[in-house]
Order: sequence, then structure tokens, then C-alpha cells
Amino acid sequence: MVLQRYTDGRFFGRQKRALQLTPGLFAGLRLLFEHPAGGTLPNGNVDLGYNCFAKGFVTAWLARLQGIAADHYAGRALVAWVRPQPSTGHRIDPHAWAGVWPGTVLDLSITNLDGREFYSAGHEPVPGIVPVSAHAVGNSERFEELHKSPPPLPLGAHVFYHATLFAPFDFSAARIGPERLNSPPTKEIAARYPGNPVVAKAILHLHRVALGEHPPLTARSQEEAWEMLARWNVNVVPELDAILRQAWHPNSAQSNEAAAASCPACETV
Repeated sequence: MVLQRYTDGRFFGRQKRALQLTPGLFAGLRLLFEHPAGGTLPNGNVDLGYNCFAKGFVTAWLARLQGIAADHYAGRALVAWVRPQPSTGHRIDPHAWAGVWPGTVLDLSITNLDGREFYSAGHEPVPGIVPVSAHAVGNSERFEELHKSPPPLPLGAHVFYHATLFAPFDFSAARIGPERLNSPPTKEIAARYPGNPVVAKAILHLHRVALGEHPPLTARSQEEAWEMLARWNVNVVPELDAILRQAWHPNSAQSNEAAAASCPACETV
């Protein structure tokens, strides 16, 4: 099943553009998907450890589970900090995120940059976590101009996004294998569990954490966290399907409560 994007305004993600999150969601994303920064990317840039391709993939799923018409985007980003003193910036290339056409950015991957915590965009207010101002840039020339000479901006943090790749959301990825993530660190971890949809379990767990239905994982390490997910006794694809149907077709879908009741072991993560 492929969930098509609604572009006529009648049912555009139920008119919702911002993610409902909790601080525990950010903690879970960091625990499961970040990795120690280090090494050099093929384009010569430094690996910052965001694991943004995996996080962008997961963010699109979290958005769809909340009824937001998100898809997958990749390209590059430019972080600009505007202060009373001269502005500073940081270029991230390549970068990946989730987004809603034509220009809403949902990006939960930049959680620490030069000691600044939780640079993220596209979510509702979360205690202690202030989203940056996200700006979609339509063409390469404009992005390069912004990199050389940022325009006057309000004080605070801004991120400019220039997308060069797009992939529509596809529910068939519910049977997620590591190859779908295009993110080497997560692919390496997930490949340890052949036949076990650990990435799909991570998405389902984070969705419940975001809504306050699950506590965050209490693992002491990334490896332990993935082991906990691997042991989670949940029929994950039907669970994701039930939540998606409820989010997009609430009058004809099984309720979230009924879906949870159908899986008593789901609370054992």
C-alpha cells in the first residue's frame, strides 16, 4: 500500500504541519541513531555524527503516523546564527530530512552543533527545546548566495534547506530492512538482526514515546537499546498499519486503543 500525497487541500495531512513530540523522543533518537562523529565523507566534509539519512527517514514515518503528509528529502543545509555580534554559519552537505510539500521542513537530526543543543525544526513547542526557523530554498544559485551573504534575519537560529533528492513516502517500507535507510551506521547495526524488523520497531516505539504512551528506552548504550527492540514481541507491521489508517482515515480505521489492545506485549519494551 502506498499512501498518496493529497495536494488539493482537502485532506493535506489533516491541515497539520508540526510534529507532536516530547523530550524523550529526542533522547530516543540520539540513543538509537547517532554515532560518534569522525572520518571524512566522500565529498570531503567531516562526518558530524547526525546520521541524518536514518533520522530523516524515521521523521517522515513519525509525521505520517501523526497524519502529516511528509516525504523524504535530501540535499544540503546551512545553519545561520544571528546574534547582536556578527552572524556565524555552518554548512551541512550532504543532509537529509523529512518535509511537507511545498516548503515545510521537519528535521530532528541536528541535535548538537558546536555545543548548542537540539537544533531541530518542524515540531510543536517542547519544554527546553526551541525549534529553529527553517527556510526552504528553491534553487542552487540562491543557496550559494545565502552561504556567501546571508540576508538580514531576526535574532536566533535559522537553517536553510536546499533539496536535490526526493522520495515519496511508501508504506511498503514498513517491513524495513537496513538497506532502506541509506545510512551506514544504522545499516550496520540493523543488519545484525536478519528477519527481525528492528527499524520498524524503533519507529513504532518512538511514535509512542512522542505521544507520551511509552517511556524512553532505559538502555545504557546504543547496542543495548537495539537489543531491547530486537526482543520486543510486537507484530509491528499491522500495528503501524492500524496507526496510519487511524491518522489518515479516522472514520474507517481501527482506533489506536484497539490496536494497542490487540498486542498485550507491546508495553514490554
